Amino acid sequence: DPKPNTTELYVGASWNVFTLKYSQAVTDIFGFPDSKGSTYVDLGASFDVGSGVTLGAHYGHQTIKNNAGCSYDDWKLGLSKDFAGLNLGLAYVGTNAGGCYGDLGKDRLVLSVTKTF
Repeated sequence: DPKPNTTELYVGASWNVFTLKYSQAVTDIFGFPDSKGSTYVDLGASFDVGSGVTLGAHYGHQTIKNNAGCSYDDWKLGLSKDFAGLNLGLAYVGTNAGGCYGDLGKDRLVLSVTKTF
């Protein structure tokens, strides 16, 4: 019986405005059978564009071992700014995930409001 619980090992590095992270599943990933050893590579960057506004960019690639048709890329490009104790963000996010994931492959514009306590 497939279980969605996943255990992964991570290693990452950052330099200047860039970050790179590599993840490898040591168990089956997201309930996919025989997917132990699946990987995710995450490349990101964050740029101060002035007036307290940050431009963030992300690209990731998920490889689902033994389920190649379920592997996918994902991306995000957005702006954020702290305002009155809140972080306001607007981002364009997308993925080419389809098939195995249903309707998740549509690009979207996402507005976010976050508060850290």
